[in-house]
This record gives sequence, C-alpha cells and structure tokens, in this order.
Amino acid sequence: FNHSCNPNAFIKVKNELVALMAVKSGEEINYDYSTTMNYNKEKIEKSGGALWTCKCKCGADNCRKIINQFRKLPISFQEFYLKNNFAPDFILKKFTT
Repeated sequence: FNHSCNPNAFIKVKNELVALMAVKSGEEINYDYSTTMNYNKEKIEKSGGALWTCKCKCGADNCRKIINQFRKLPISFQEFYLKNNFAPDFILKKFTT
C-alpha cells in the first residue's frame, strides 16, 4: 500500500487497514498518510530532529502536493475523516470534542 490524497482505505483503531470502497483485484491499496501523523513538534525539535513531511505526487485530482501532519490538512479533509471515523483512535481522540 501507499499514500493517496484520494484513498481507497484508511487506518482505524491502532493498525487495522480498512477499505473505504470495493478494491478490485490487482488495484493498489492506499490511504492518506496524514491521517496517522500527529507528532509533537517541540519535543522532536528539542531532540535535534525535524517533523517528517514529503512531497506528494499521488496524481489524485485533489492532490495536496504535500504529506503532512493531520492538523495541517484542509479543514474539509479533517472534518470528513473525523465525521466518518476514518482515522486511528489517537487521531479521533485528539481532534474530536
């Protein structure tokens, strides 16, 4: 599996990969990596590291051109993922009230 800004799967609970739609035989499975990223920037930078980001070249019509932290996703993406529980528990707990 790989990343896509228009995924056909998502990660739920801790590490359970779940299809969002029917996946055809031979079709690549992909999920939005940003839905699994909520790192402590200050802690990472204090230890000499940097937050991981990556240029996205997934080719989806809605490609954001960058894979980044969940909180950096456009609000419409965050709301969609949270409303439908299309994210791991730690993201759902952190971003839902």
